[in-house]
Amino acid sequence: VEGRTKIPSFAVPSNGIGTYVAGAGQALRLYAERFITKAPDKRKNAVNILGATPLDFSVNGCVQSMARRLEEAGFTLQSVFAMGSSFDSVDEAGAAEANLVISSVGLPAAKYLQAQFGTPYVIGAPFGDFFSPYVFDALRESIRTGAPADVLGTFAPDAPDTIILGESVTAKSLAAALAVGYGIRARVICPVEAPGGVLGACDMQLEDEEEIEKALRGAKRVIADPLYKPIVPKTSEFYALPHEAFSGRIYRKQIPNLAELPPPNRPSRPGPKLRQRKKRPSRRRTSSPSPTTTTTSCRSPKTRSASPCATSCRCRRFFACSLTRRKSWSASRRRACPPHKIAFSLSCIQKF
Repeated sequence: VEGRTKIPSFAVPSNGIGTYVAGAGQALRLYAERFITKAPDKRKNAVNILGATPLDFSVNGCVQSMARRLEEAGFTLQSVFAMGSSFDSVDEAGAAEANLVISSVGLPAAKYLQAQFGTPYVIGAPFGDFFSPYVFDALRESIRTGAPADVLGTFAPDAPDTIILGESVTAKSLAAALAVGYGIRARVICPVEAPGGVLGACDMQLEDEEEIEKALRGAKRVIADPLYKPIVPKTSEFYALPHEAFSGRIYRKQIPNLAELPPPNRPSRPGPKLRQRKKRPSRRRTSSPSPTTTTTSCRSPKTRSASPCATSCRCRRFFACSLTRRKSWSASRRRACPPHKIAFSLSCIQKF
């Protein structure tokens, strides 16, 4: 294909049996081997973000938030593999001093860049205000020593009571963020391929649904994609965390931006002030009728009479007001609904 079209082309070997982690990881590595071959001058504090795919981070602004946090911490963003960066910036990824792997998809490319340019990498996604500083400190340490730094392994929980089902790097980053910010001890069950060195001693890599169901027994909380809810024990608290690689776009609007996790002591934003409804003055007459005058009101069933209401009764006025409201409501409905839709509805009703 490349010989006939003059367009750079390469094939990604896949058998259709593995998950997206293996396929996307191979694609990023092959792209790096093909196009990232030059060794440009190193840029100070420049960092590549590796492993950014819509399957892991959707399109809810999570990648942009992580890039913003990176720049606020004093780093320079070289490129993002592979969301939101130009080909020129990605082709010059060798100029970065360190790589930040935010999902297991980016680990094969990180290993290639380390072998080709000596660029160290750190595995972990900067989630929230409380876990992000640990990731950035690991990046600074990696730039200083020139070796990969471990940040996820420092948050090994003792006696975890919470289980997170998901991709290994993002789930471990979320578990670390919950441990630092909320004091929640969580372990990870990864239902897809997990590279070596990411999961801890208490974590598990299970692909069979029955094995996952057995592993969930006894958990106090379960954080997983909504499609896993049927196998979650009824005694466990379930917290939905949609993931497009598991459930597609069904729950896309419910996917949270994990990079913007607030600390637990942050006060909630005050809501809009509700407008107090003013009490209307009562129109009921306070003057009592004279003892010699007998008043009949048709509102009370005991004193209902066929004779017309007296002057103090408001039945006629109430009926006229209700009739006016009905007319105005039906007129507004006619104005809001086009005539052709009304005709279509009537034709459907006549058919059935």
